[in-house]
Amino acid sequence: DTYEFYIGENASSVVRRFLDNFESKWTADYQKQANKLGMTVDEVVTLASIIQAEAANSGQMKDISSVLHNRLDKPGTFPRLECDSTEKYLIETIKVTLTSSTTDTQKYIAYRDLYDTYSTDCKGLPVGAICNPGGSAIAAALYPSDTNYNYFRHDVKGNVYYANTNNIKFYYPYYFGVVNEDYELTNDLFLTFTKRVEAKGTKTNNYTTNNQRMVIAYPKLYGELKKILDYSPLGKF
Repeated sequence: DTYEFYIGENASSVVRRFLDNFESKWTADYQKQANKLGMTVDEVVTLASIIQAEAANSGQMKDISSVLHNRLDKPGTFPRLECDSTEKYLIETIKVTLTSSTTDTQKYIAYRDLYDTYSTDCKGLPVGAICNPGGSAIAAALYPSDTNYNYFRHDVKGNVYYANTNNIKFYYPYYFGVVNEDYELTNDLFLTFTKRVEAKGTKTNNYTTNNQRMVIAYPKLYGELKKILDYSPLGKF
């Protein structure tokens, strides 16, 4: 939505206008559905903000919402949402306002444990929204698709892939962007991939990606990637 404000308008008036607009769009049906899901309004908005940040377009929102709901519904199996957008929010929005002082470092750790859904101390939803979600994201948070997906990933073009389990076929080619238009890992692309791994590898010949928390050992690399040479992301996981 677009808002117009008077020059010199005070902060409380601005916030009030935001709240009034939200309340005008939060329908009785929305509240009924939130109650059915066992969620507060704040929790719905927080979830919607993650959906907004994670989805490449509105058409992906309900399926992504289903992944997040499925994980929230199984805290024993999935204690953390593990969404990159929450980590990005922490780094790009909070960290840039802090210094390297001990006090600010402690603040950052505290914020990390509240917002970063990769943090072991951030169970379930973060403490608040990470962006201002639109109407489509809020609707998706309330009315997710009915799926059994527990994971999703985007490729470099914004296409999204879903999976029930966290397996090798789901990760390697899309994260590094080394698949061709038919999602085939060609010899040239395989070489590109291995060079990227070697360029960032350590003396122990291990490579860990920041987002995947995975370690790839060079001697096993070809054998692992060979498993997905004929793999299509539209097939079964």
